[in-house]
Amino acid sequence: MKTENRTSIYLVDDEQPVLDGLSVTLGKIFPEMRICGTARSGMDALKGIAREKPDIIIMDVRMPGMSGIDTLREVNKILPGTVSILLTAYERFDIAKDAYALGVYRYLVKPVSQEVLAETLTGVLRRLENIKNSTLREASERERFESTRPLLEAGFIWQAVLGDPRSLLLHSFGELLGLVEDGNIRGHFAVICREKYWLTQEEIAAIQRELTNHLDCIPGPLLGGILPVFVPGEKLNRTRDTLRSVLEVLDMRELRCSLGYVASNNDLRLSWSQALTAIQRETENEAVRPVPGINDTGTDKANLMLQQFRDGDMLKLRTAFFEWALAGADKTERAVLAGVLCALAGADAEKILAAGKLQTAVTGTGTRETAEYAADLLISALSILPASGEGGDGAYLGSDRRIRRALRFIAAHYSEPVSLEDTAAYAELSPAHLSRLFSVETGSTFSSQLARYRITRACQELSEGKLSIKEIAGACGYSDANYFSRAFKKILGLSPTEWMEGKQ
Repeated sequence: MKTENRTSIYLVDDEQPVLDGLSVTLGKIFPEMRICGTARSGMDALKGIAREKPDIIIMDVRMPGMSGIDTLREVNKILPGTVSILLTAYERFDIAKDAYALGVYRYLVKPVSQEVLAETLTGVLRRLENIKNSTLREASERERFESTRPLLEAGFIWQAVLGDPRSLLLHSFGELLGLVEDGNIRGHFAVICREKYWLTQEEIAAIQRELTNHLDCIPGPLLGGILPVFVPGEKLNRTRDTLRSVLEVLDMRELRCSLGYVASNNDLRLSWSQALTAIQRETENEAVRPVPGINDTGTDKANLMLQQFRDGDMLKLRTAFFEWALAGADKTERAVLAGVLCALAGADAEKILAAGKLQTAVTGTGTRETAEYAADLLISALSILPASGEGGDGAYLGSDRRIRRALRFIAAHYSEPVSLEDTAAYAELSPAHLSRLFSVETGSTFSSQLARYRITRACQELSEGKLSIKEIAGACGYSDANYFSRAFKKILGLSPTEWMEGKQ
């Protein structure tokens, strides 16, 4: 076995004088090399080579019993990385052909001059160095990829759930993670959560470990108390069965889990949204059931949703509002209930009005798209409100104190060029930490939260009719009126002018 870092070489020839001559020559021209063994037959060579694992083998072709060619065939099976040189007394095409087919570095005819041997071994050393460097680079790349894989997976999940589905970033994450097939990412989301309390880090780690052992999937970071899991492919039943099996094995049967439909990379967010909606209606052993209180009176609905809001359970609140909108509530009913919720939560008049206006901007009733959109706008309107006992400082109920500081900063400076860095400094966090915290606590990004708050204020200004669109854009933090109009339409589906026309 190797005991030194020097390049090792193994010599095989059935004539002892040849072995002695090679040993002396190599000692003179390559003293840095180490002759780790010699053999005079193919069988002995195999035993010694398996034991010593040399870097280089110099072997005679013609030997009694097993030939050099046959010996190298066996060597390649046990030590494919070794570089071999063949020696022969006669130059024959058939032997050369077999030798090069086996990956032999060079085929030399005896007697070999010192110059030819030196030139050949110099080339071998260069090849070994290249192989070593290539192996180190590959190992380094693999190590670097494995060390960054958790970040890539988290980035993919955040981009799929919260980002723009048309963004090239999602596709880039997919490429790095090997999810792209025929230029497309196809799969579905599963979500896991506990009804009242968030999963602990230990529980998340156990679920992630068990899931990845049984399913080709990417578990994401906790988002608003929900653990997202992206599963490539279309086998929903297999995913559902695996989820249930994993939760049973981990003795976590009380957890809820649900799936979204299969989607492509242009609408992975839709699969996530469907899974969120279904989580309130699907449990491990229960059939689909309506959300409690959905058929109650408007007052009961408001009380139910307000309690969900105060409990910090934005998932239940969003789902209850979604179900109600999907059941046929029109824009006026949604606007009234959104205003009631904001009022009962302690909002001032302008925030109540803005929440209602956002709902009236979503036209159509009874469609999944309309209901999803309305529910998201409600959560946006409730994101910055005075919390009970906090002196009306503008907080997201049930959230982290640092998020409350960040949202208060947005509310105070939305008309200015607010940056993540400025907000993070006010919240006493790093920008990266605040960005992650926003995703986990509010289910949206910092930029989305800022944009929606600005558009909410813009709706109020448009309703009052005192300012032009250009002036409203400036008052809401947009230096360019055209960019403001595009941002407005992206969130509400209408331009400011179209929105105003719909109010008349």
